[in-house]
Amino acid sequence: MTPMTHKRNLFAEIIARRVPHIMGMYIAAVWIAVEIADWMSDRFTISAQFSPYVFVGMLTFLPSIIMLAWGHGRPGKDSWSKLELSWIPINIAISIFAINVLVMPQQVDLVQETNNIIQTASTAPINTAIDQSEIKPNSSQSVLSFFWQNKTGNKSLDWLGYGSSWLFSQDLKRTPMLSVQTPYDSTKVFSQIINKGFKQAVDVPLPLALQIAKNLSKKWFLLGSFKQVDSNIEFTAKLYATDSGILAKELIIEHKNWLAALDEISYKIGAFLLESNHENKNIIPDLAIQDHTSNNIDAIKHLILAKNRVAFDNDYTAAIKELELAINLDESFAVAHVLASSYYQAQGDFPKALEHSELALSLDYKLYAETAYALKATLYSMSGEHKKALLVIENWATVFPKSTVALTTLGRSYLMLENRLDQAKEVYEKLSSIEGGEQKSLINLGKIYRLQDEQEKTIAVLEQYLAANPQKVQAYLELADAYKQFSLFGKSKQMYEQASIIGSKDFIAEIGIAKTIAALGNYQLALQQLEGLLKDSKSDQQQVNLLSAIIEILTQTGQINAALAIYDLMQKPAKNVLSPLSYLFMLDGGKIQLLVLQAKYSEAINNTKNIQQTSKPPFDDLASLHYLYIYSAMDNRARYKQVLREFIEFLESFPIPFYNQFVIAWQAKVAYWDNDLDLSVELLSQAIAESKQSIMGLYTYQIVDELIYSKSLVLFEQQKYTAADSELDFILNRSPLFAKAHYLKAKIYIQQGNSKQAQLSIQQANKIWQYADADFVDYQALKQLQNDTNP
Repeated sequence: MTPMTHKRNLFAEIIARRVPHIMGMYIAAVWIAVEIADWMSDRFTISAQFSPYVFVGMLTFLPSIIMLAWGHGRPGKDSWSKLELSWIPINIAISIFAINVLVMPQQVDLVQETNNIIQTASTAPINTAIDQSEIKPNSSQSVLSFFWQNKTGNKSLDWLGYGSSWLFSQDLKRTPMLSVQTPYDSTKVFSQIINKGFKQAVDVPLPLALQIAKNLSKKWFLLGSFKQVDSNIEFTAKLYATDSGILAKELIIEHKNWLAALDEISYKIGAFLLESNHENKNIIPDLAIQDHTSNNIDAIKHLILAKNRVAFDNDYTAAIKELELAINLDESFAVAHVLASSYYQAQGDFPKALEHSELALSLDYKLYAETAYALKATLYSMSGEHKKALLVIENWATVFPKSTVALTTLGRSYLMLENRLDQAKEVYEKLSSIEGGEQKSLINLGKIYRLQDEQEKTIAVLEQYLAANPQKVQAYLELADAYKQFSLFGKSKQMYEQASIIGSKDFIAEIGIAKTIAALGNYQLALQQLEGLLKDSKSDQQQVNLLSAIIEILTQTGQINAALAIYDLMQKPAKNVLSPLSYLFMLDGGKIQLLVLQAKYSEAINNTKNIQQTSKPPFDDLASLHYLYIYSAMDNRARYKQVLREFIEFLESFPIPFYNQFVIAWQAKVAYWDNDLDLSVELLSQAIAESKQSIMGLYTYQIVDELIYSKSLVLFEQQKYTAADSELDFILNRSPLFAKAHYLKAKIYIQQGNSKQAQLSIQQANKIWQYADADFVDYQALKQLQNDTNP
């Protein structure tokens, strides 16, 4: 491995290539994307665990961002190197380690959390956050606008059916006190329409629209259409009350200027909604649609075609081409720049994403004020000035004290950036009072209570959310997840079953039921249920969700070869639903992790060497993260220590706070090898405390559990058997499939002379690993212990 030398030259080169700026932009995009993901569903399916995987998945792609910055951050034209054509293996190394280095192979509901915001069919991350969350203080005035029906008979105007809904939403959401969504913005809406047979998501009948609006707890929904009248277009908009299905307002506007007609519809609908909510209708902004979007119809058409390329085909390359055409026609099309930034991020072209973000901010006079705050915060993060970015968000929440998006962004920032749980809790409590328990602030509050391990408060707040939203699948899923964390598996299974009933055999709920069945000990039944669901799946997204769950159970039960085979089955459906980055992370990362569990170290080392041979600084050093995992498994202490030293030096130039908890754990490993067991326990305790405070710990118990297991190993070496046993009980109480804990408990009982209990623990581990592969290294260790105790 190439040592880190010539620090000054390297540092100057880093600055020249604008690596810190681009890293800052991506970090900002991560936190905004997670905030978005917290209130909206996955791109193609409903998921209660979406936001944490966005957080983990996007954050662990930092090495790829650094690579692209290094290769293309310097001003001027450049070419692609061999490194950049093979950058995925490097990223796999860092991604695998971030989630699994201290972890028994854990495939964490990959799809539930992987379909991140960069692949949604809305605007860019920043604008999407504003677009979807502007419930501003009263969530009851929320509108769901379906795509409009083309009655002209002219197929060339089909795009206008999507565009009319989008333009109406863009205008209405600029009005304080109101919010509006389109199928672009809500994957629940989009998937429900498609699954009912309306493949183009248009011509939605009134009964289906009413059902969907009720499912989303929208107060109103709008159906629109347009037809040709001589040389004009006649637009018809019908606003319905969701609770009764009654037509509350109908408008028919005929005009030669399409934008003027839609602007008039938006104004009158907005005035009606404000009046019905006893608000002053004069607060409606004066900007016409063409003033804050574009006055060029062809530019708008290309933007809509771009959104459709992603919404229907998941084709970012084609979408970007459409956006380039839109921007060429109207360089001041601010929303197009924001959307282009999002799509370039999905493709991994972060210099281009940065460019369009800056262009969007230069056009802030066309953006809604809250969007501008989000953009400013992002640009500070691009420059590495995260404290200033946080100040901007705090100011945003002060200027818009009842804006749910500002408060949600602030709460998420407190959680993600510095684990400031108390301040985050205050923010979510304020959100809860604004939303009256109807919205997701209660879910966020429940997450904080879960991080603080407050069972009664967690259950109480999630039950409050369920009481206010008994028709929502997510309400049951959140409570099911909480019950599972507190080892109440029976109640957890009941909640998953209720979610499945409410959601008409909701696949996420069915997966939860199967995993609970596995946790309760019936692994084969769980796999059989998942395989049965796979046969009934109707979409690529459902298939990837199910295959991911199968991989998780196979891995936990030691069936590594079968898990590897499932990855091959996942390739086709994953390609259709995941962004390029997410696709490569899911399918390549997990395979390498499983190879190490089969002790195929030479193959893993050769793969890493190939990465380094085609890499240039600093990416040869980033690949060292993969070495850390390999050398730890191999017990190669000298190489492990060398790699760790170099990585710590690397972090001095590229500080990434996310890795702090892991660095502490790695140092604990070194202390253990150096026979400083007290220091090792102290460091592991510190790493455990930090990991428990991390929001990531809510959704992947394995990281904390593995840290606790490592601490138990050291306590075992210190002959502190009672303390070690207590730590292992904590793991098994919430993670019954953590078979290694039974293995170590057996060793403890043997040292205590309790052979009967030792045999019971061995039996428990054998039950979990009854179908394990012979080359699974942990299973081999168990068999050796069993042979030693039964000569």
